[in-house]
Amino acid sequence: MKGLIFGGFLSTVLGQNAFAPPARSQVKNPENYSCRVQVLNEPAFSRMGSVFPDVFDCDFDYGSVWYEHYGGSLLRKDNVKMRPWVSVGNHLSVRQAGVTAEISTNNIGIDHQNYYNNFSHIHPNEENFATGYNVLDTDCFVRFFHKNFPFWGYLIDENDEVVKEINTKCINFRTTGKRYRYKHSKWPSPDKDFIPISVELVDRESGYVVRSERHHLEIQIIGGSKSSPPAADPTCDYLITADQFVLSTIFPTDLAAIDRETEKSRLYFRIVQKPEVGFITHRENHSRPVESFSMKDLQNLKIMYQPPPIDYDHLHQVQFKVAVFDDFHRRSRPIDVWIQIDRQMTDAPRITWNTGLTLLEGQTRALSNANFMLEDPDTLHSLKFMVTGGLRHGLLLVKGRSSYLFNYIDLLNHDAVYAHDDSDSYGDFIELRIVDGGPPGPQALPPTRFTIPILIMPKDDSPPEVTSNLLLRVRWGQQAKIRRHILDASDLDTSDDYIKLVITEFPKHGQLMIQREWDPVPWPLQERELYQFEIFRGHLLYRHDGSNNLEDSFNFFFRDHFKRQAGIESQVHKIRLFRALFYQHRDSISLLYLFFSKFFGCTLKQGLISSHGADKRLSCAQCHS
Repeated sequence: MKGLIFGGFLSTVLGQNAFAPPARSQVKNPENYSCRVQVLNEPAFSRMGSVFPDVFDCDFDYGSVWYEHYGGSLLRKDNVKMRPWVSVGNHLSVRQAGVTAEISTNNIGIDHQNYYNNFSHIHPNEENFATGYNVLDTDCFVRFFHKNFPFWGYLIDENDEVVKEINTKCINFRTTGKRYRYKHSKWPSPDKDFIPISVELVDRESGYVVRSERHHLEIQIIGGSKSSPPAADPTCDYLITADQFVLSTIFPTDLAAIDRETEKSRLYFRIVQKPEVGFITHRENHSRPVESFSMKDLQNLKIMYQPPPIDYDHLHQVQFKVAVFDDFHRRSRPIDVWIQIDRQMTDAPRITWNTGLTLLEGQTRALSNANFMLEDPDTLHSLKFMVTGGLRHGLLLVKGRSSYLFNYIDLLNHDAVYAHDDSDSYGDFIELRIVDGGPPGPQALPPTRFTIPILIMPKDDSPPEVTSNLLLRVRWGQQAKIRRHILDASDLDTSDDYIKLVITEFPKHGQLMIQREWDPVPWPLQERELYQFEIFRGHLLYRHDGSNNLEDSFNFFFRDHFKRQAGIESQVHKIRLFRALFYQHRDSISLLYLFFSKFFGCTLKQGLISSHGADKRLSCAQCHS
């Protein structure tokens, strides 16, 4: 799309994550430019994984947007559908983009060449399993939660009880994994089933997931048949009846598919040939066409056909084609579907097109023929509109003033405008009643009611907020980690991991240190900015220099990608030091803590020393600095 280069290919290892390459903006007027990307959730896309977060800025930092693979090995490529929203001034442009993920099978940790028969023990290859997870101060866990797979059987333990979940350390799974068995329970079945597991490396102190992988253990079912492709349901007529100008529901009796191995609700359709006029859409956002839809949504009456804004004087037929896919990504033959558009015979006002409004958070958008079209054979220019509901997150302005009434001339002149209130909202709507300008009386036509949906794309317009800034206690001359509960910030529009900590003044009586997983020892922090996930992972430390100053601090603020900071001025993080006095009494050691405060002096509280089974009590009076 013009002004933005986004999309392309990225490579990832099966079951792992890959960072997306940053988009390159070519917009010459950045002060009036805003761009957000939305990851779309359609069944034909993101089959093997997805891009996270689901909404992000076009000008994102490297490392803040990533593709996460779910561990399945049936496809070597995965397509993610995205929608960039580019706003320059008050003009909004919506396009379509995508990323193709190329998946390699160079797995780390699990040997996928182990297949299991009808009733067999499950254990990983002990030489290869989780070999890259031996990191200091971390624990390795294996987790399994039964969701979609295994589908043709289930896991049982040594007591023949069904296992719904597994949550154990990797070292335990290596030795006790043989007690879990896969039991085949459904027949006939295909020759494959899968057990999805995840391997996570968790920091012992913070509980932060340092690294994770997902894998699907493949099970070969002896005697099972190869997966067959789905097919059209012979009980359907594949003829959809739609009223002219009216959004019409597609019923399961009009379109359906069957498959021998996959449940009907898990099948999905992909449109391989679009209708000549109109489009297939989803009820939750019927202003945009879809490229695919699930059988489950079809059964829940969420798939619809939007007829074109054309007044036919005869019965009109439209054709489109779909293909059906199952869990094993087998594809059916193309299925022809016909749509019969019936003519409406009425003199009442009719809504011939209603795509709703689309805008960024805080913007205004005029109601016009680009959003919805009307038709009235006699009194089109006399139509009047009255607001009867909606407007939860905005106002309707007519000629710059708040109003609940406007006419067709206001619509033509773009004088009726929806103004969003800049709140953190994702949608709104306007309920309208159309009053025909015809003569009153018993022969008058009833008013027409309709709803204009409003889709609001959020923008990153709020700074981070400091949620924790607690006192850090450090032993005199020692070091301590700055944990998440000590120092933390959050942002509604930005992932907490990628909020930046900006240090404006370093400590005077100590040093801030950094120690990542691969560093054998901490080293002094040189840069003034670091991502907040460094705190979550326990990388940031404070080391006291051993001086007699028993209080220290550093100044900081948090900011997001757009350099909006939390608060106008930087904040102070306080550090309090305390001495640890070691008293040697024969073969035992007692620690007596002296807590220092510049306001109250210091107090050595009574301590208890135990030696050879006898208790001895020490006490000390208050001392003042």
